Amino acid sequence: MATLTATNANSLNNAVQAAASGDVINVMNNISLDGDGSGFQGTIAVPEIPGVANITIQSSGGPYTISSNTVNQRHFNNSGGLTLQNIVLDGGDSGGGVQVYSTARITDTYLGAGCVVQNCVTTNIGGAGVSILTADAINNGYNGSTANVTLDGCTIQNNHQRTPTVAGGGVWLSGQNVTATMDNTNGETLIDGNTSQWSGGGIVVNSGSILTINNGTISNNKAALHGGGIDTFNGALTTSPPATVIMNNALILDNEAGATVDGVTNPSSSPGGSGGGIAVEEYNNFTMNGGTIQGNTATLDGGGISTMLNANLTINGTWTPSATLPAPPTSGEPCIAYNTAAVNGGGISMGTQSDGSPYLGAATPATATATITKAAIFSNTAHADGGGLHICNAAAATVNGSLIDGNIADNNGGGYYITA
Repeated sequence: MATLTATNANSLNNAVQAAASGDVINVMNNISLDGDGSGFQGTIAVPEIPGVANITIQSSGGPYTISSNTVNQRHFNNSGGLTLQNIVLDGGDSGGGVQVYSTARITDTYLGAGCVVQNCVTTNIGGAGVSILTADAINNGYNGSTANVTLDGCTIQNNHQRTPTVAGGGVWLSGQNVTATMDNTNGETLIDGNTSQWSGGGIVVNSGSILTINNGTISNNKAALHGGGIDTFNGALTTSPPATVIMNNALILDNEAGATVDGVTNPSSSPGGSGGGIAVEEYNNFTMNGGTIQGNTATLDGGGISTMLNANLTINGTWTPSATLPAPPTSGEPCIAYNTAAVNGGGISMGTQSDGSPYLGAATPATATATITKAAIFSNTAHADGGGLHICNAAAATVNGSLIDGNIADNNGGGYYITA
């Protein structure tokens, strides 16, 4: 293992190209990728590197900032193994963050302690801060490529997707064999203040991708359409594997779906957005084994969680909650609390269409399903029906050993309401 140094854009690029598996590159001062006279300008391509270990880029002292302020210019395009820690990537409200593009190989990306990706913007492909995709996500065919990303002790903040047809303000995951893990082993992981002019203000998980959340906070993100905090999307529906989110413990706080983002309101002529905390769109899966979804809002349905056609929701607790439950997040068990929907399902909405309307008619079989066990759904508000839980007529929910308490609906069903 060698230790290399970088003092400008050219020496940083040279060090990346020369690095072997396990090498460390120490950044000695702030660096600009926009043309600093050193001989290199643009995105640094991280090549496929033999071996199993990543190359590591970190500040020596600092933390120092690598800036990339050119429109849509990413800091790094990773085709191999890359670890970033104790370093700031700043897009200056113009440039992008990290892109990982795996074609016929394995890529690995680790954003660790002290890594900050901020103020990044994209107007083309999703994920202004971090974009992870395999070739099948682009070419509609699986070629065996694999992309792994770990967010552990990093901050993804104030990044913006500024095209009302592409999703993902903070993080974008797309393709079969894309796996992402969010954890707090090396400090708190924070996804905060990101926006999307389409869906998924904080994170988008596309078909075939799997996001596992063990810890961390997803907060204050906004989407003009669905999924203020997280959006799962499956464009090909029945012909593609689902997007999957597994939440073991985390906080999803104060996110907003259907927000006005950079002056964009109701893209695609939608009447609003669903899933303030998380939108589980068609044919996708969300499992919540612990954590808190609190204080999120939606201009359509599902202030906390919204599930759509044939989406699957599973919430598993290990306790028997009661009316004496402490306010989240102190409980640690699955809680959906203090969320608000402008229409139905302040806490959870099940089985709506993307425009918020129910599925009706014999041509539409039973759609969304949910199993909710030993969870707390309380103090949520719907300005139409189903303060705690709203179930469309073509959806099915099984609720066991759970607390549904203190929820409010302006029309019908303060606790829960089933559309006839």
